[in-house]
Amino acid sequence: MWGGALRYKKEWGENWDVGAGIGYEKTTDERLLTGGGGLAGFRRDIQDWAGSASIKHKPTGLFVMGAFSFSDNDDSNTKHAGIFTGTSDPQMSAGDIEFGIQRGVPWFNLDKLGETSVFGSISNIHNGHGTGLGRIGPTRFLPAGTFDNVTVGTEITGADVDRWAVGVDQVLDSANMHLYAVYQHFTADVDLVDASLNHVAAPLDDFQLFYSGARIYF
Repeated sequence: MWGGALRYKKEWGENWDVGAGIGYEKTTDERLLTGGGGLAGFRRDIQDWAGSASIKHKPTGLFVMGAFSFSDNDDSNTKHAGIFTGTSDPQMSAGDIEFGIQRGVPWFNLDKLGETSVFGSISNIHNGHGTGLGRIGPTRFLPAGTFDNVTVGTEITGADVDRWAVGVDQVLDSANMHLYAVYQHFTADVDLVDASLNHVAAPLDDFQLFYSGARIYF
């Protein structure tokens, strides 16, 4: 495994903080995550790109951040391996936009504790099958019953997960700690075909998640 990244951070004048980064990673270790280690002739080849950029208006505390990633799985056992379609593993892509405000809040004397951040975000993950991570086999075959309402074996040919979230983060300067709470809502959709290449519907329920916690910086 090897990779590299470039990062940029700078103050623009008195009012703006900006930052950006981009990175690349290539994995050719056949033993990684038991993707195919030990198989005769197996060759691992996963390539990942990712980047982000952010800007903050210091007087108001308003900020926005965007991030993206792409992942190509070219493992030898995924080439034209779709059990019904004979297609290779599609490229996975993801994007996220986060926005909010970060500043001292006088309510309840929170500004004496540290800055408060209130934020929201929207994101999408496209074709995150996980075949290169061992979650789904290289043929992308899903047995009957994988979904409660699907009674035949299928091949997954596409997937989308949309997410939106809202959250709050409170800094405790005296303890070098952050307290946070986040609510997330997920909507997922999968594209399936059967052995006759007919589309198979698999309605999925939305998923909701709330979590809170703390982190300390050493």
